[in-house]
Amino acid sequence: MDFLAHIYLLRRRGLLILFTALIISLLGTFFLTGTFTQDDKDDKSWQGTVFISLGTDQNNLESSTTLDNVTAADQFTETVQGWFKNPNLINRINENFDQGISFNARRQEKQNLVITYSFNSVENTLNDQITEHIKTELQNDIEEYNANTNSAFEIALFQTNVEQVFPSETKIILIIVMAAFAIGLFIAYAYEYIMGIVSFPWQISGLLRKRFFAKFVLKKSELRNQNKAYITSLLNQTSATRNQIIAMNINSADLENLAKSIEKSVIIHFPDQIDELDQKATLIVLAKIGSTTVANLEKIKATIKERFILVMTY
Repeated sequence: MDFLAHIYLLRRRGLLILFTALIISLLGTFFLTGTFTQDDKDDKSWQGTVFISLGTDQNNLESSTTLDNVTAADQFTETVQGWFKNPNLINRINENFDQGISFNARRQEKQNLVITYSFNSVENTLNDQITEHIKTELQNDIEEYNANTNSAFEIALFQTNVEQVFPSETKIILIIVMAAFAIGLFIAYAYEYIMGIVSFPWQISGLLRKRFFAKFVLKKSELRNQNKAYITSLLNQTSATRNQIIAMNINSADLENLAKSIEKSVIIHFPDQIDELDQKATLIVLAKIGSTTVANLEKIKATIKERFILVMTY
C-alpha cells in the first residue's frame, strides 16, 4: 500500500473531504441524538448486579471443622459459577419475563460470586423480580445439590444493585466522525475516478506497462536544491545527449520550477506540444499522481509506444 498516495490525496482534496465529513457528522449526530432521546422516553437499558457469598450451615455438620467448611464453600463457589452456564437454570429464570436475559458469573475472592445481567424496561422495578427469581432458583438448586451430596451449603449473603446504562455519546460521535471521514475519502477517490485522474502509482505503471525508473516528490520549495541534484542524477543515468521530459498534466508553476532545475532538458507539455517530440531524444514521461489523466496516459502510450523512461512524482 502506497501511504504517500493517501497523504497527497488529503492535501489536494482536503476541502472536499472535510466538507463531506462535516456535513455527514452533523446529520448523523443530529439524527442519532434525536433517536436516543426518544428511546430514553420509551425504554431504558439497565445493568443489574448480584453479589453472593456462599457458606455452610454448621448446625448440620457434625465432624467438620471451620477450616474444612470454608474450604468446601470456596470450592463450591466454582460449582455455582458453572451453574450460570446451565441452560436449564437460565430458562427457568427467563420464563418469567418477555425478554431473554443473559447472565455472567465471575468469582470474586474465595466464596464470593458477582453475577451481572442486562435488561430493558421503562423503570427499574423489573430488577426486583429478576433478583427474586435468581435467588429462588439458586436456592432450589443448592437444596437439591445438598440432598444429593449430603452437604449443607447455603446462601450466606445476597445483595443487589441496578443502574441505568446510558449510551456513550462521546463514542457514538467519534464513530460517526470516523465514518464520515472515511466516506469523504471514498468520495474524493470516486471523484478522481469519475474525472479520469490517476490516484495511485499502480494505475500509471499498469496503463503504460512500465516500471518506474524513479519516483520523487515535486516540491516547489526544494526544486533548487534537493530535487535538483536528484533529477540531474536521474538524467545522467540515461547516458543520453538530449532529454525531452513529457509533462503529463502538470501545472505551470511546477513546470516553471522544474525547468530551472534541469537546464539541459526540454520540457514538452502534453498534449499541447506533442508535435515537438523528438523521436531521437531520450523521452522521459513524467506523470503526477492526482493530476495526470487516464486519457492522456493512453494517448502517450499510443504515440511513443514503449520507447520511454517512466518517472512519477507526487
